[in-house]
Amino acid sequence: MLDHIRGEIGQLPEGNREVLILGELGGLSDEEVAQTLGISRANAKVRLHRARAQLKQAIGARCDFYRTELSCAPNSAACCLPAAAADGAKSER
Repeated sequence: MLDHIRGEIGQLPEGNREVLILGELGGLSDEEVAQTLGISRANAKVRLHRARAQLKQAIGARCDFYRTELSCAPNSAACCLPAAAADGAKSER
């Protein structure tokens, strides 16, 4: 799954990808991202917001795991059952 997410990040427009990598993955503050890229803090925040939205949309459109496994209610007995439970064994949940 991580490889798939990395692939989706790689498909983002360059400016949004840079901000996402520096801010979310690199742990830099909005101000540090802005200084690193030579843009305003407001622009860094806008790009980060857009990058998150684009990544969410891309993952939602192309990832079966996201649609099937992560869209169910966490407290549901049928949600995200381990492989053993799918074979009829009871889950420890």
